[in-house]
Amino acid sequence: MPGALPIPLIALDLVVIAQAVLILRAFPGNLRTWQPRLEDLTRTAGSSRRLAKFRCIVGFYSLGLSLIQGFWAGWGLLAKWFTMWTWWLMTAYFLVGAWLSWRDVRGEAPDGALLALSSRLAFWMVAAFHILGTMALVLTGMTWTLLLPSAYSLPDAAARAIAVEGICNFGSYNQHGMNVVFMLIEGWLADIPVIPSMAGVVSGWAAAYTTFAVIRYMIVGKYIYGVLDCALPQQWARTAFVYGLHWLAFGTVLALSWIKGRIRKGVGSEGVHPPGPKVPHDGTAAGELGNGLSTGPRRASSPMPSPCRHKDASGVIRRIRENRRPACDPHPLTGLHVAAALQLGNLRTCRRSSKSPGQHRPPHHRAQPLKQHFM
Repeated sequence: MPGALPIPLIALDLVVIAQAVLILRAFPGNLRTWQPRLEDLTRTAGSSRRLAKFRCIVGFYSLGLSLIQGFWAGWGLLAKWFTMWTWWLMTAYFLVGAWLSWRDVRGEAPDGALLALSSRLAFWMVAAFHILGTMALVLTGMTWTLLLPSAYSLPDAAARAIAVEGICNFGSYNQHGMNVVFMLIEGWLADIPVIPSMAGVVSGWAAAYTTFAVIRYMIVGKYIYGVLDCALPQQWARTAFVYGLHWLAFGTVLALSWIKGRIRKGVGSEGVHPPGPKVPHDGTAAGELGNGLSTGPRRASSPMPSPCRHKDASGVIRRIRENRRPACDPHPLTGLHVAAALQLGNLRTCRRSSKSPGQHRPPHHRAQPLKQHFM
């Protein structure tokens, strides 16, 4: 029996559709200049093999759970739930991501149809990452803060037991809890670009399901989620809560991406400053000073070392160690300062090659901070 127009649900649908169009057309941000590449999907700060194994495990695990649920409950019954829409999208995302990661591990370059569709595939995979990260938080939040309390509040004992059992089961724990864990690990392992303008694509996904829910209600006359029944009191407040939860979840994805960037960036070897620019010096690669201070990752040494390098390096490092700066010194010696000192001392030693290193050693007094000379 067709139902009456669900005004709050229709209003939510129109707002989300308008939001998606407005963001993608009027405020696309860096979506205009971003060039999606397959490398965006397989880039990682850790092991590519570890990322491929994780995606493979999650992809086949979620596929197996989907098949069990489909054969047990029926595909038509499952297709109406927003949870299953997102779970099936997550299954496809991890399976495709695992395939691309294993190709990257084996060093296979894209060719043929994959090469032709690489840009589109990269775009929609990055879009799926934003959708899944947001919807995992939305579904988990709605289930345990809105749907479960509503199920416990049902007056009929039999209906209450069925509703609670439908939420508190193995499949629900995976699709309203473990999905968040999966996406958090994926977000940490994979360096997928997080783009604020992807909020338009996320809104489009939510609008697609809201439109489906409205049309189905007008045909069948029954809400998919009883908590969104427009006949219930304070339905406008519930609808606004669902809308606000989407923005809160997307903002959380952006915040977690920013925190990840800060953690990955880290601090310098002294725990005070981030690594500065590398100052090369003859015959010694950055990070190879041997005194506990590092200016960055190791690099190949120069094939043409300076004849004055070894005696100069030991002398400068010894003078720096004998400096004995107090703990409250506002100018701590970083690897950048040591590298600059080696460079300057190397030139002085070459100019005074006729003298022994001990003849021009400075007296043991507190030297001026190197920072004001070299930075």
